[in-house]
Amino acid sequence: MSRFITKPVALNLTFILLFTLFTSGFLWSFYLQKENNQNIDRFYRSTNWYANRMLYQSEKFLYQTKLYELHATELNDLKLSYDLVWNRLQLFLEANSTDLLRSEHPDVTEDVRTLFNTIRSMEVFFDHPEMIGNAEYQTKVADVKSGLLNLNYSLSKVLSGTISQGIRTNNELIQYWQFVVFFITTIFAFILFRLSRRASKLAELDPLTQLGNRRALTQHLRHQIRHKKPITLCAIDLKRFKQINDDIGYQIGDKVLVEFAHKLTTYPKSVAYRLGGDEFVLMISQVANQATLTNWIQELKQHIEFTYQTHEHQIAATTRLGIAFIDASLGNNHQIEAKALLEQAIQALNETKQNSGKDYAFFSEAIDRIEQDQEKRQLIHEWLQESNTPCPLMIRTQPMFNPESQENEFVSIYFNWKHDNSLCSIEWLIEHRIYSLAMPKLLEIAYQQESKPILLRLSSPYQLEQLLKAMPASLLEKEFVYCLPQMMKLDTHLIELICSLSICIALENAITEHLIEKAIFEHVRFWTPNYLPGTYTKQQALFELARAYNKTILLPGNLIKQRDKLTV
Repeated sequence: MSRFITKPVALNLTFILLFTLFTSGFLWSFYLQKENNQNIDRFYRSTNWYANRMLYQSEKFLYQTKLYELHATELNDLKLSYDLVWNRLQLFLEANSTDLLRSEHPDVTEDVRTLFNTIRSMEVFFDHPEMIGNAEYQTKVADVKSGLLNLNYSLSKVLSGTISQGIRTNNELIQYWQFVVFFITTIFAFILFRLSRRASKLAELDPLTQLGNRRALTQHLRHQIRHKKPITLCAIDLKRFKQINDDIGYQIGDKVLVEFAHKLTTYPKSVAYRLGGDEFVLMISQVANQATLTNWIQELKQHIEFTYQTHEHQIAATTRLGIAFIDASLGNNHQIEAKALLEQAIQALNETKQNSGKDYAFFSEAIDRIEQDQEKRQLIHEWLQESNTPCPLMIRTQPMFNPESQENEFVSIYFNWKHDNSLCSIEWLIEHRIYSLAMPKLLEIAYQQESKPILLRLSSPYQLEQLLKAMPASLLEKEFVYCLPQMMKLDTHLIELICSLSICIALENAITEHLIEKAIFEHVRFWTPNYLPGTYTKQQALFELARAYNKTILLPGNLIKQRDKLTV
């Protein structure tokens, strides 16, 4: 049977058992403490108070009787004392607060009742004051004294014996439980210590690849930096990994990640971590410089890159790398923070994404790009602020043809920097927070230069909304087509804006996860596919579908040539 109970299950059962014992014992101890408090409250406060008041009023009545016989007090005072004593006794016999004493100690109740009856039988004497002091009255007084002595004796036994003994018993049980609590708390502390250590390890572990996560990496970096160790940090991601997930599935994508993580762990003299998604970090504790690392990068890529084979697919897992490093021999390197070093490696990795022709980059190269970006941003600001400053961007055009009429009906525009002819993307303008300022002026220039209607390719509804808000009314009246990758989810405000301005929209992909509202569907007038099906029949089906939805297909020149080859 024991082989079916694993260690985690046994640990959980032990924990549940101890927790149940601890909880039940706590409730039991709480009950005993509450019972003690109730005993003290009822007996040593309420009951004791009632007992003292009964004895006091009874003795006072006897004292007033003696004074009256000696003609030292008035009859009214004696009557008042008489009324108080029998009312006090009656209250004891009927009050809820003395229920426990009456039920558990009937001898006390009997003595009180006897005394009460004796005193009530004296009422006739107070109705006929001339009888006070005769032999019968004296007999009643003697009976009161006798009953008072009996009551005093029975109350003293209750208050000093039974109740205090019960409290002592409860206190002993509470002390016993305190020892049990100490024992259970010790066990709990040990279990929690073990669990906290395990939780701490799990908190630093990536559940899919079993590599350390960002938290583990940061702690390791801090340790190495604190001890002034040389560090080379290599941020890595997989090329086109999103396409693997989208086209083949997340299950295969996860398997590729696990296999890639295994490749990283087998690289010598290094520690691998996963940042998230397809981004990893390899940390090597060695002295390095940019020249020696260039050869090392090729060796690393040969080791970690592989081809993942499934029954239906062959997936090439290729990588991009961003490298940052510090050398302990430099005096100021120990001042760098772990987070800053990691960000340097990530910035270097981002540099490879900016330049698709290079699959690795050093942080120094990323710094160069940041400096270039600052210079470009300054050129844009000068152009926006000073009317005489020429635009630093060139507007390039790509003809867009209607494959049915073979005519050039639109031009698609994009932008290049004049000084180095590099591409200036819309994303770059957004990243540097000059999109809303620069785009309206660029579109105004493009409209003046081109005779054909202009198609502007955007990548998100956000870009469209910001542009429509920034454009002046005169420019909104011009003939522009705004192209989106697909019909993404649009918020209500953007829908109202498109409808009110009668904006013309083109889609690159007609397939979308979101239903297109009727109001927006009427504004979607063009399809601009990035590729065409490989057969003439399928292409014809695409054109028929466009006609059915009353949409016009627009194609760049290279796709028109592809279609012409199939039709010949």
